[in-house]
Amino acid sequence: MKLSEIVQRFSKIRIYGDDLEVKDLCIKAQESKEGDLFIALPGEKSHGLDWEKEAISRGVRAILSDKIGKEKVTYLVLENLRDNLSDFFFDLFKRSSKMVNSAFVSFFCSVKSSDIANIFF
Repeated sequence: MKLSEIVQRFSKIRIYGDDLEVKDLCIKAQESKEGDLFIALPGEKSHGLDWEKEAISRGVRAILSDKIGKEKVTYLVLENLRDNLSDFFFDLFKRSSKMVNSAFVSFFCSVKSSDIANIFF
């Protein structure tokens, strides 16, 4: 899927860089692979962008985050990313369930159960 398709369908996202083709979504830099869109979430103690170099070394060329990082890759920026992530996943799921499944599972595994209600309801 082209990044422009994601931006077109989810108008809150801004793209900074090239319109690349992405094959899958990934939330954990250590599990990212070539062609993935790395989702760099802000956390309580650290930020996913702290691992952008690791993701890039594994072949990631595009990163979705709440801000632009420091590397020379394409960034998709979605303000309040954590609050908007469920809408983002559901929108992509309607079009490409295969792409969303692995990232969706990783996301749920990384979220405290007490936060799930706040994210989706």
